[in-house]
Amino acid sequence: MSGLAMAHPMLLGCSLSHETIQNIELSTRDLASSAMWNHQRKGRVTSSLFGKILRCKTGQKGLVDQIFGKSFSNAAIDWGKSQEAVAK
Repeated sequence: MSGLAMAHPMLLGCSLSHETIQNIELSTRDLASSAMWNHQRKGRVTSSLFGKILRCKTGQKGLVDQIFGKSFSNAAIDWGKSQEAVAK
């Protein structure tokens, strides 16, 4: 058990085995088009949300919705999705 999980018992449910992590990575390579990728991101604080959380003010319902899987989109995200094939 990592020191972080020992420091915060709440984090115990967040840890994944190395094998599970590898399986998730293999099955989510197409990212946004992958149902598994979207499912795995629900309820997790991803790196793309971490900065927003650090700067968050009280009452940021939109941020909570993002963390718990409500769909979010804007022009930049739509453009990024349309360019994923080019980036590969």
